[in-house]
Amino acid sequence: MVEVRLVDEAFEFSFEKSRFASGVDLVLEYSTDLALWAPGILTGTIDQGGGIDRIASRPVNPAAGRQFARLRVTTAP
Repeated sequence: MVEVRLVDEAFEFSFEKSRFASGVDLVLEYSTDLALWAPGILTGTIDQGGGIDRIASRPVNPAAGRQFARLRVTTAP
């Protein structure tokens, strides 16, 4: 589940990821036009216990007006 919160007047997105999930990459990406996507700035990783980390990110330019966010999931070949 992706969570959203307001931090210092900018939206911060976070999600949980298992340290045991090999071959899977999760990246929060941001876009202003839904065509071009870029990874955000990692703002923190918190150990939730049980091998789970909460990864937090925010857009590179939070003042860019309307922005979209997505969680991109890829598998390693």
